[in-house]
Amino acid sequence: MKTGILGGTFNPIHNAHLSLGKAAKEQFKLDKLVFMPAARPAYKDPRQLVSFEDRMEMTRLAVEEVLGGEKNGYFLSDLEFKRPGNTYTCDTLAYLTKEEPDTEFYFIIGGDSLMWIDEWKDPANIVNKCTLLVAERGETRLRILKEKAESLKKTINARIEFIDYPCNFVSSSDIRRKIKSGDAKPTDLPSSVIDYIDKKELYGCCKDGKYFTADEIQAFTKDMEATLSTFRFQHSLGVAYTSAALAMVYGVAVDKATAAGLLHDSAKEIPHDEQERLCDQKGICLTDTERRLKQLIHGKLAAGLLQEKYGIKDEDFLNSIRNHVVGRPAMSRLEQIVFCADFLEPQRDFVMDPPLKDIRSLVFRDIDKATAMILKATIEFLREKGKEIDTSMETTFDYYKVFLDNEETVNP
Repeated sequence: MKTGILGGTFNPIHNAHLSLGKAAKEQFKLDKLVFMPAARPAYKDPRQLVSFEDRMEMTRLAVEEVLGGEKNGYFLSDLEFKRPGNTYTCDTLAYLTKEEPDTEFYFIIGGDSLMWIDEWKDPANIVNKCTLLVAERGETRLRILKEKAESLKKTINARIEFIDYPCNFVSSSDIRRKIKSGDAKPTDLPSSVIDYIDKKELYGCCKDGKYFTADEIQAFTKDMEATLSTFRFQHSLGVAYTSAALAMVYGVAVDKATAAGLLHDSAKEIPHDEQERLCDQKGICLTDTERRLKQLIHGKLAAGLLQEKYGIKDEDFLNSIRNHVVGRPAMSRLEQIVFCADFLEPQRDFVMDPPLKDIRSLVFRDIDKATAMILKATIEFLREKGKEIDTSMETTFDYYKVFLDNEETVNP
């Protein structure tokens, strides 16, 4: 009996896992291919994992839908869930070879895993109990992988073969980002797995407006506290608090508004010249006015950096960061919420007419009118100080001034 083992967190299982398992089974004429989700992988952050039960069920659904399940020689094992403590490959293989002494085992890994297998627990015992089947994933050139394989054959007598499988850059983390932004497609995941994720609302998927978990928002908060001055961090907390309150009034996802409020000024304290340089480096388009008034850049830069750092792709969320400085015509409700919260958060103490407290009250009843009043007050202040005004702000005010009362519709 020749049995292949394809282990992993499967967080979630996706089409690349399934096609890899199929390629290995066919190329090496395996009698069985067993998908084995890891329960408590020693080298993974458990906070990133959904429950073992969910990962097991997604794997079952995927194997049945795409590969036909046991009738075609594709099986599922919950062995690693039954064992206490962290799950190590050497322990799994020791158990399997003891239970099935006449079976020839093939353990499937990616090329990235081969490169650091020396750091696994008891690698010599692993290769003593199985043949490693390696799939190139793109992180490492095939030539380098083969050099590593030759080295392992000499040092620990490893048996290593390479799967004739096209180099695949897909990772579960990429898939999770697609799920969160609502971009996951049947080309990424089996339809049964997509349906299961939607039903269980896993990975912060966008169903029913759910975008960010409590753990993610806590992580954002820690990041901002570590990178911003005390004043700026306290301001960001105030904007997050105000954004959350407004989101509850206007039917916007509270977690999404909270996160946007926390992160809106994440690039604010980067030196202005460095902000401009980073925008040019990352292909973020700046207007001539923004290059003169560099204090306007930080919203655009923050959106770009957040997309890069956290893999956030939701355009409404990114626009709420990008446009919080001067706004734009026809803002979405989330954009308006962050724009207004930035001006009205509890630490602000502008002296203005009408008083700030009146706009704070108004924004919970009529956010369009409050938006217009904030724009009007800002433009008036800049003109009084003889400051240049970004034409984008004037265009935004032109759009929103219709929400003012008749006596207030005159240009400031």
